[in-house]
Amino acid sequence: MKDYTYRDLTLEFLNTLHVMVMRGPQCQVEYISFYFQGEFYEFNLSTFNEIFGFPLSLDLSLRHVPCEFNPNVFRGDILQDFRYNSSS
Repeated sequence: MKDYTYRDLTLEFLNTLHVMVMRGPQCQVEYISFYFQGEFYEFNLSTFNEIFGFPLSLDLSLRHVPCEFNPNVFRGDILQDFRYNSSS
């Protein structure tokens, strides 16, 4: 059985996704922002996680990006031959 997906919406989300985590002595700020159907969204991570049913807090020390991760290769793997213009 083939799972139905929304390729353009997925590409828009992935190409505009930005996660910001700032930690200080008595401060931790976590935001996620993205565009979806041309609309800009920004949430704190707790709200985002609650909406999608993810754990409310993440231990970032255990969920870091591997040093070998290359975002350009990752984007190429997802897009393959599909030409996507993130500005539109």
